[in-house]
Amino acid sequence: MKPDLKRTFTAFGWNPEAAELNQNYSHPSPHPKLEIVARVNSREFTLLLEQELFPENRVEPESVFCRTVDELTRWLETASAKRWVAKGNHGHAGIGQHRFSLPDEKQLASPVLTRILETQGGLVLEPEHRINVEFGCLFYLQGNGTLSGLKSHRLLSYSGGGFAGSLLTPNDAEFSKWESKIGTAARQIGSKLHQEGYFGPVGIDMYAWQDRDELLFRSLVDLNARCSMAYPVHGLAQRFPNRSILVSQVPATIALPRTPAELKEKLGEHHFDPQTRTGAFLTTPLMPGSRRHAWAFIGKTETDLQIMRDHVYRIFA
Repeated sequence: MKPDLKRTFTAFGWNPEAAELNQNYSHPSPHPKLEIVARVNSREFTLLLEQELFPENRVEPESVFCRTVDELTRWLETASAKRWVAKGNHGHAGIGQHRFSLPDEKQLASPVLTRILETQGGLVLEPEHRINVEFGCLFYLQGNGTLSGLKSHRLLSYSGGGFAGSLLTPNDAEFSKWESKIGTAARQIGSKLHQEGYFGPVGIDMYAWQDRDELLFRSLVDLNARCSMAYPVHGLAQRFPNRSILVSQVPATIALPRTPAELKEKLGEHHFDPQTRTGAFLTTPLMPGSRRHAWAFIGKTETDLQIMRDHVYRIFA
């Protein structure tokens, strides 16, 4: 199906291919310069921004950015003995990341880190934290620097750091505990992005983490100046108020039925019921080629969602 070129093009994220496609439309969408988009999406920029805005995050002096193999080699010789996370400078969360222990895994980690550095234009190295709860924050940064559409959700991640899903529950005690810090961080980050010349969608990852007996909040973990895979959970929350909602992803290697009717039969009592406004359904189409399937689970409580998700995943395991 050909796109209607009289309509407006919205990019998930701006890159040379998206910018070229945008020019085919009658009214091309405005967007920041691509060099600005690349800079603010880099892990180096995120690290520098975190060090400037949130010194209480305690990422200094250990977190570093290595641009060359020589810098990486010197760092491996002097880094503290602990668990570390390496993030490729232009890699998405979970892609171009590596977690390792020093000094035990130094020999194994070195070639992996070198490959990430060389393919991603550098890498950030930061201590691995014992995470208590994760959050995602979304907003749109207007051209005049105003934030609009500020939204937050609980964030779910795979062990390697990749996006696993997003969660919204009414009267979330965890969110209430950190709400003011989330809002303050979003406004500070938005102001800096405006100074850099960026405008458009923004996603920020944050988390609370345990440092011995102290619970701390890290206001900036990852910064993504683009649209977010967490948008569906907020759309569903508007459609189903006073319900707990989980949107989760699984690899497409897990086989699914070929038709919606077969899927409904397979899900049985867990299939979404419009009368009770609870149940599970796919948010991605039943067609080959997808790297992941996305599920939506709607229930009365977070516990309902966890039970439902586990049952559904066992059905298709």
